[in-house]
Amino acid sequence: MLQQWILAYDQPSLLDSALPELALVLNASHCWLFVGLEESQPLASWPQDADHQALFSHADLLLKNHVLVQSGILHTLNNQPNLHICRLSGNSAQPRILVWQTPENPNRDSAQATDLSTTELSTTDLSTQVAVLLFFGQLLQKHHDDSQATSERGRRDLQEAMLANQLNDLRNQVNTIRELQQLMSAMMLCREPEELYKLAVEQLRTILPGCRSALMLYDPATGQVQGTFGTDNEGNTADERHIIYNYHDQTSEFNQALRSQDQELVIKDNAPLYTQHTIVGVGWNAMVILRDENGPIAWFALDNLLSQRPLTAAQQVLLITFSRMVSSVLVQMLREKQLRFLHEGLLAMAEADNLLLACKVAVEKIKALGVDRAAILLWDPEQQMLRGTYGCDEIGQLRNEQALTIDPYADPVIVPMLTEQDYFKVRRDAPLFNDLHLIGIGWHLSAGLWHCGRFYGAIFADNLLSRRVMTSHQQTILHLFSAVVASLMARFQSEQQLRQLNLSLDNQVQTRTQELNEANQRLLELSYHDPLTGLFNRRYFDQVISEWMAQTPGPGLILIDIDAFKAFNDIYGHPAGDECLRAFADALKAAGRGCVVSRMGGEEFSILIPADLLPQLDILIGELMNLTEQISIPHRGSPFGILTFSAGYASGEGKNSTELYRSADQALYQAKQRGRHCLVQAGTARSGQAKLTHTHRPATLTDSNPQQANQRQSAALTDGQENALPLASGT
Repeated sequence: MLQQWILAYDQPSLLDSALPELALVLNASHCWLFVGLEESQPLASWPQDADHQALFSHADLLLKNHVLVQSGILHTLNNQPNLHICRLSGNSAQPRILVWQTPENPNRDSAQATDLSTTELSTTDLSTQVAVLLFFGQLLQKHHDDSQATSERGRRDLQEAMLANQLNDLRNQVNTIRELQQLMSAMMLCREPEELYKLAVEQLRTILPGCRSALMLYDPATGQVQGTFGTDNEGNTADERHIIYNYHDQTSEFNQALRSQDQELVIKDNAPLYTQHTIVGVGWNAMVILRDENGPIAWFALDNLLSQRPLTAAQQVLLITFSRMVSSVLVQMLREKQLRFLHEGLLAMAEADNLLLACKVAVEKIKALGVDRAAILLWDPEQQMLRGTYGCDEIGQLRNEQALTIDPYADPVIVPMLTEQDYFKVRRDAPLFNDLHLIGIGWHLSAGLWHCGRFYGAIFADNLLSRRVMTSHQQTILHLFSAVVASLMARFQSEQQLRQLNLSLDNQVQTRTQELNEANQRLLELSYHDPLTGLFNRRYFDQVISEWMAQTPGPGLILIDIDAFKAFNDIYGHPAGDECLRAFADALKAAGRGCVVSRMGGEEFSILIPADLLPQLDILIGELMNLTEQISIPHRGSPFGILTFSAGYASGEGKNSTELYRSADQALYQAKQRGRHCLVQAGTARSGQAKLTHTHRPATLTDSNPQQANQRQSAALTDGQENALPLASGT
């Protein structure tokens, strides 16, 4: 029997075959095997339909738990001599407990029958029963341990497999990144957006095998969506540039993603899958949005019609990364194309010999942008008509249209552009004409050519042949291009007018350049000069004093204020006051040769003396003191009878520009306080406090010996005098 149990150990039927034989050894009519005290139902029972609820409950096992400490000890259960219990094996949390029922023995000792707790069975084969029970318990424990070991191996194998999958995913990601780098390099080689559209669609199918992909362009200004390239039902690239629809035709999930500022990927499961508006299957449908700094510009549409495989998390990250790459390349390409188009168009038109050829080049450039037909008309201001230059016929061929004339006031489309500067409008579903005959319906562009407030003509374009929608990118380029054409029209017309005056093109350029330089020079002079007196103004004074104060030694400054000038204006009038200021300014300018003579405002003036002229300061002051007698302007409102002024001088030594100006202004104030008609010179006492030194009337520049004049001037300077002497004696 034991040998049979050992042989059946690895079989699932161990308990089914062991319990009946165990019952035979124990002389039991019923057996129940429990694992753990928390389980209320037995692990196995014999017979299999043996019900223990009528004999004992799970609560009885819990009550008996305190005696089930050691394995191999047999006990009675619930005061029933024929119900026995024994712990076979297992730990305290998961003990294996066997309960069995034997037939009642009427000859059993009454003392044994009344043992309610731990009465040991004392049958003649007790040792055999215990040995069998222990062996069975060991088999159960070993079976449990082996099961746990098998589970642990399975868990470790599963972890190892998951790690292997992660490593494979990492390898795949590294390989994918390398592929993306190669794809990025390939996309950067594309010269035109159409090349990029097709390449991106095909590369996306390479990255996600079994998926269909398509690239749709989105115009947020109109809400229109235009196809580029896609994938047919066999997985081949298909030209879908003829597909045009409104974004509102999509599901709400996709429209909400377009309105979102940051959502990039939308996946809709169990969605109907379409091929050119025809349902071809069911699966997941995804949108990967491409954005620039202003919002969505395009998106990739994908589905799993061909593979029916789900989209993994790693593939979703890859999709977003790829879309960002394509968006970056596309935005850069469109901007470069825009700049290149404008630059090439400007150069080509500038090389034209006349305005008519320039218009021909402009029409060719517009057609090269993907426009079916275009035309340029020039405005005739004398006849109030639009005259043709070059345009396109009904099949898009370039032709000369000089014989074409249009009355703009008879066409409601043209009338607004005659008065609205920067007029640019695209009409949808508009009637299209050829030689004034209706030939179709489509979008129609009209742009007014305005430059510097003058109307020069108009550009017209349409999509009669291809029916493709005009993208916002095309509109932006054409809007900028119309401004370039208008400026060139203005230039050509100006050149024609100049040629009528028998001036060569080179002379015209030189003349205009010279005029521009002269205008800039005049503008610069006006910005630095006082318009009334012609002297420098306060702006120029501030600039120069800042520069000179950075040098060593610093300059000197004389601030001058005309005395009683308001009374002069009141008596003689403001025109006479202006003449007085001009005469006074001329005299100051003559006296301050080599200095910066400025009108600070009103009747206030300044003389900024450079450091190299400071040795001649006495001569300058002498000339200033004789100034009023030289100009001799009568002034009935002055106690001196003539126009006089007060002045203050300060040296820039040891000062900054603000301190220099403040010192000179304080000296001027002292001159006003001392009765006007004098000059006060500011100095510094030995104590470090500010003081005033005053001047007598010095010799003028008319002295025969300038050196003696300087000496007399120096002798006239005294320290600490109480009152300043007048600049002139007056009359």
